[in-house]
Amino acid sequence: MQSVAELTRLSAPVLKYVRRGLGFWRFDLSDYERRMSATTEKAQATLTDLQNSVNASIK
Repeated sequence: MQSVAELTRLSAPVLKYVRRGLGFWRFDLSDYERRMSATTEKAQATLTDLQNSVNASIK
């Protein structure tokens, strides 16, 4: 699941590069980066809780 977090973290710079290549130089991705960061943090917390729950049920 760490690859999902890495993918979401890298998606904003990749989109910025693609849009720059298409000629959208003034496109601001700061809001998108902020939302993706929050989403990544929530996903990581959910995965951690799930892993802890599974580990607790195994014991």
